[in-house]
Amino acid sequence: MDIKNCRKCGKVFSYTGNIHCPECVEKEEEEFKMVKDYIYDHPKCSVYEVSEITGVAVRNIVNFLKQDRLESVEGLSSLLVCEKCGQSIKSGRYCPKCLTDISNKTKKMLNTSSENVARVEEIGNSAKKSRIYINEGKRDNKDSK
Repeated sequence: MDIKNCRKCGKVFSYTGNIHCPECVEKEEEEFKMVKDYIYDHPKCSVYEVSEITGVAVRNIVNFLKQDRLESVEGLSSLLVCEKCGQSIKSGRYCPKCLTDISNKTKKMLNTSSENVARVEEIGNSAKKSRIYINEGKRDNKDSK
């Protein structure tokens, strides 16, 4: 069992895959619910209005958008930009065009990697076939006749 420090509050906690302690995760979920409920009831609100009314920091609201947990509505639309091209986006980190580009490049890299692995295996197999094995100190029965 690993023990880590929470990235938000610094408290030591038993690490289970989340970078935040259970208390901070619970607090974040409560903040998310407040923000989501407020935006649902007030779809044309600004991020600053949401922050002021709910008490949730603008930074946390932006993180919810980047995590694709919220989708930007009219008042929030200029807040997020694609990290690759700078185009305004509604949620996440990349616009659809850049996301497709990144996905295609990743697939190409994975295909290239698997092709390289196949080549290495092929070379290894052909090297095994061409090896001559020597039994040290033992004579083959065929040679002893």
